[in-house]
Amino acid sequence: MSATKGSSFSAAHPAQPSAEETIRKYNEYVITSMTTSVQPVVVERARGAVVTDINGRDYLDCFAGISAVNSGHCNPQVVEAVQAQAAKLIHCCLYLAEKIAQIAPGRLKKTFFATSGVLLAYRSQR
Repeated sequence: MSATKGSSFSAAHPAQPSAEETIRKYNEYVITSMTTSVQPVVVERARGAVVTDINGRDYLDCFAGISAVNSGHCNPQVVEAVQAQAAKLIHCCLYLAEKIAQIAPGRLKKTFFATSGVLLAYRSQR
C-alpha cells in the first residue's frame, strides 16, 4: 500500500514521549537482567560516536550496536544509501539472502532472518 491520497496509511509521527515515559516503557518492555543497573539516558539523536539526550547533553556511545558499530550513527554515506533504497523498495530479504549465499563458505546457501540481528546460514540438504 502506498502513502498516496485516499490511502489509510499515515506517515505522521507521534509526539516524542517524555524522558519519564520512555524510561517507564524501557523498564516495562526491555530485558535488562544482564546488567546491574541502567543509566536513564533518553537519546534524541546521534552522529558518529556521540549520542545526544533530550536535554542536549552529549555522551560518547560506548555501547553502539548493530550497524552503528561499524559506520557510526547517521553516517552520511549509509544514510544516503538507505534513503535511495527506501525510495525504491524497503523489503530486501531475497536480495540479502542471495548476497549472503554468494559469500558463505561451502554449501551454506540458505539464510534465516530474525529480529535479533543474527543471521543464520544452514547447509542445504538438496
